[in-house]
Amino acid sequence: MTQNLKLFFIIVILQSCVQNDSWKYLEQNPPDNDPVIFAKNIITTNQHEHSAPSISPDEREIYWSVFNKSISPNQTIYYVEFKNDKWSEPQIASFSGHYSDGGPCFSSYGDRIYFYSLRPVSMDSTKLINDIWYVDKNESGWTSPINIGLNYLASYDKWVFSPSVSDKGNIYFAGLINDIHGLYKVQINNDSFDNPILLSEKINSNYDDFNWTPFIAPDESYIIFSSKRKDSKSFNDLYISFRQDKGDWSSPINMGSKINNGSHVRFPYVSPDGKYLFFTRDNGIARDDIFWVSSKIIEDIKPENLKHNNVK
Repeated sequence: MTQNLKLFFIIVILQSCVQNDSWKYLEQNPPDNDPVIFAKNIITTNQHEHSAPSISPDEREIYWSVFNKSISPNQTIYYVEFKNDKWSEPQIASFSGHYSDGGPCFSSYGDRIYFYSLRPVSMDSTKLINDIWYVDKNESGWTSPINIGLNYLASYDKWVFSPSVSDKGNIYFAGLINDIHGLYKVQINNDSFDNPILLSEKINSNYDDFNWTPFIAPDESYIIFSSKRKDSKSFNDLYISFRQDKGDWSSPINMGSKINNGSHVRFPYVSPDGKYLFFTRDNGIARDDIFWVSSKIIEDIKPENLKHNNVK
């Protein structure tokens, strides 16, 4: 084979790879270092988007939640799916639509979705509790929602929301539990869930952090969350904290003016391929839009002494 012919085949293969990837992210043009609205008029609409999208590991399903007041007063989980070489129209998820449901989050294998929901924790209860639930995927679709089993907290004041799950299956979430408001971690143990653990004081401050909406890195090497602190530009900015050598968290770092522009900023999420950071930002008319930006910002922010850490 001649050198020119080899070069021709290489070009064809590269072009094919680019074309094969063009369907991803609803065929949107990828952002660079400046945030742009994600999937305008498809996922980001004139309604109030109330979570960043969660994308399945194979990138063929996207779930998110929204207050669509024209349909229901409740927050509802929607999804789109890439099937038969095209993206579906947004639809209400099979497990949502009756109660107020939000913050969907795929497990690392894509066979489970966690979300928070304001619904009774049992069939014989009428008390609505905001708690974490999950659905598992089987041959016929998604199962009925299952509570993760924090029922022992039901007799106390509890408000739990915004789950984010690591590759280990550990769930990080924001909550008000027994009058303690902060970011928590629940470890999975033989397919059951241990008691919630309040995160380090470096994360849980005395500032106004009610709108914490965490994202935990798949390897738990960093956590991004929303908080109002001394250097906040608005009611809530995004901050990032990195796992240090001894396992504790670094002091949170404000993620900068390109993301925190003075508006209400929440619901961080990094795509499964690690390329993009998603978040919501108040557009000034009492609703949030979904933005995305290159995840390079995370590496740029990371302190030099932590850039070669490999957290296990």
